[in-house]
Amino acid sequence: MSILSRLKQAVRLLERDVHALYLAARDPRVPWYAKAVALAVAAYALSPIDLIPDFVPVLGFLDDLVIVPLGIMLAIRLIPPAIMAEHRATAAAAGARPRSRLTAVAIAAVIFGLGHLVQGPLAVCLTGMLGFCLGAIMVLHRSIWPAVIAHGMFDATSLALLPWLVEKMKTF
Repeated sequence: MSILSRLKQAVRLLERDVHALYLAARDPRVPWYAKAVALAVAAYALSPIDLIPDFVPVLGFLDDLVIVPLGIMLAIRLIPPAIMAEHRATAAAAGARPRSRLTAVAIAAVIFGLGHLVQGPLAVCLTGMLGFCLGAIMVLHRSIWPAVIAHGMFDATSLALLPWLVEKMKTF
């Protein structure tokens, strides 16, 4: 088995375990201290505040790569094995179900649109349409990178054409 296939398998297992941890945190049979550790790990992972700021080269992201997985492992060990096995099975079954691609595209459109709310309703509509296109690219390619490249190309083209458009608007 190659390193890449082992890494992909580890990511799938981590995704399943994170989902199982979420399910276990809502289970009344799980001890309060396991729920507290799971909440603390989730808060740390989602918080913009880090022990080592992300802008510090290498070390900034290294703390996230070490602390979060260790916290997940600790929370899983604090949950009784029978309960964790039950939630892992539920999480695996949920991961096997088909996901709505249209919903993923719609979410991308809404996020892009709302990100430009301060620029007015026209900007929200235009960037919402751009978000719809980028979301479709992400869904079709099953990767965010083609959408990131397309977004960069769109921005570069827009900025390159902006002086020309300003000149054309002056002639009207």
